[in-house]
Amino acid sequence: MLVRQTGEAWNRPFVVIYEPFGNGTESLIKRVRRIKDAPASGDFVGVVIEQASRTDFVFNATDADKTHDYEGVQFKGIYGVVSADANGFRHLYLGTGKSLIAAGHRLESASGELVKASLTYEKPLATNAVKDGRLATGYAYSSDKDVTIRIPWENVSKVAFNDLTVFVKTSAGFVAAKEILAVAGKNEETPGVLTARVSAAVNGELYVGEKS
Repeated sequence: MLVRQTGEAWNRPFVVIYEPFGNGTESLIKRVRRIKDAPASGDFVGVVIEQASRTDFVFNATDADKTHDYEGVQFKGIYGVVSADANGFRHLYLGTGKSLIAAGHRLESASGELVKASLTYEKPLATNAVKDGRLATGYAYSSDKDVTIRIPWENVSKVAFNDLTVFVKTSAGFVAAKEILAVAGKNEETPGVLTARVSAAVNGELYVGEKS
């Protein structure tokens, strides 16, 4: 496949979305558009990829220290993706970056260095909802360095918000997170917020429990 753009390209970069399909399968992509209000420049490009079952916001920049804030997403880095479906938030991904914030969620380098990290949500199964007295959040992350994670949390336990802490479940067992901040919602209809610094891990599952 050969793609060519005629005319100036540095300040008006073009994006190609490649999706193989056929042999009985149909295309999943319904629409592709540019990020709203993003200026045409050579240092940033953002697109929204709309599928039947989910929507992906894709950001690419050349300056890792510049913050881009469009359509409810704040991104600082080289490459980042935000994914959502009909039920809401599903995924944050920093291919190389410093921070990514969307829909009340935050994934940020704890040291300010570039990191490769992801944060994913899947509603916990009833069989996995509680482990050793700790509640599954449904969130899992991977990162190559320490990261700070913020998630919304509706406290369904009998433990006061101020007494909650975050644990990471790995193959070695549960490890308490660091620098934990638990803030209750303003009312019963507003979820609270949990923020914690977690160490580098692969598929570390986040649980909530009472401080020991």
